[in-house]
Amino acid sequence: MKVRLETYIDDSTKKKSESNIEIIKEVGVGKNATKMVELSDGTTGFLKNSAGTTNAILDDLEYYMYIVGKHILGYDFADVSKAYDGDIFVGTISKNVAEENERLIMFSTIVSTLVSEPTNQIKEIATKYQNLRNRNLKTFIKPNGDTVDYPFLDNDDDVYDAIDMFSVVLDQLNIPQENKHEIKEKYFQMMLFDLVTGQKDRNNNNYGLIYNETTKQLRFSPLFDNSTIHLPGIPSNLCQINGYFVDRKQMMDVLVNKYGEYTRPMVDFLVDNQEAIVTKSKRVASEVLKPEQREWVISTMDDGFKSLTEVSKNNKKIYLRLN
Repeated sequence: MKVRLETYIDDSTKKKSESNIEIIKEVGVGKNATKMVELSDGTTGFLKNSAGTTNAILDDLEYYMYIVGKHILGYDFADVSKAYDGDIFVGTISKNVAEENERLIMFSTIVSTLVSEPTNQIKEIATKYQNLRNRNLKTFIKPNGDTVDYPFLDNDDDVYDAIDMFSVVLDQLNIPQENKHEIKEKYFQMMLFDLVTGQKDRNNNNYGLIYNETTKQLRFSPLFDNSTIHLPGIPSNLCQINGYFVDRKQMMDVLVNKYGEYTRPMVDFLVDNQEAIVTKSKRVASEVLKPEQREWVISTMDDGFKSLTEVSKNNKKIYLRLN
């Protein structure tokens, strides 16, 4: 299939190009299953089209979050393009984050691999997080009256454990300390993005590490699958990390207080540049989101920045008193 690709470059520029796309395989099930495709330049990506589903807005949100994350905040994101067959929207194509001689290893795969041949320490870690999940299930009610159970944390110690899950597992891997530090920085950057934008699907299959087969080095993956900022029955003040739902403000507070070494500079940047970030995000929203989507998307981000600013100010007051 020959398609026209539209990719955001900056406020006034959208790159338009043509490409043949060849479906390599389906990586999901159903009519709207995600398809792995190869483009004319030899690169691969993932074609998604949510039209006709109960989540038809996900394509627009994926494209929007990519622009906010990469072009406004300067974070490392998978490139996302819109694909058209003439004037017909075909879907979004998210570029494969693994380049030549690289492979993406989902965090869930890292965990399951460690657990399959566990040391006593790994057994303790696995038991700890399974117990954390089992004892904190909460029932949420969807608008249609159906119920769904998700792990929900409201105790600071439990929130800390959920956040720390990645670091604990990472420390079991045989990689240089400076590499671990850089990977953790990217992990916390992802979390702050998720908290500000209200992400609700950051489970262990939605982020991971990139392994280079040539250099044998690991790096944190560019972010992908960033479109779920609404789930039926889940309040807007909640965010998900490692499969656990947590109050956004509470999680920000734990991040700033417990991981200030990593998060303080990031938080200061977001708070100090809040007005410019929100202004640019609103302008992009007016271009790529439908009118009925814009208000609640921007409102969710405004709430995130409001909470982050409050947490930042309170933390600085505590620091000044202690010093």
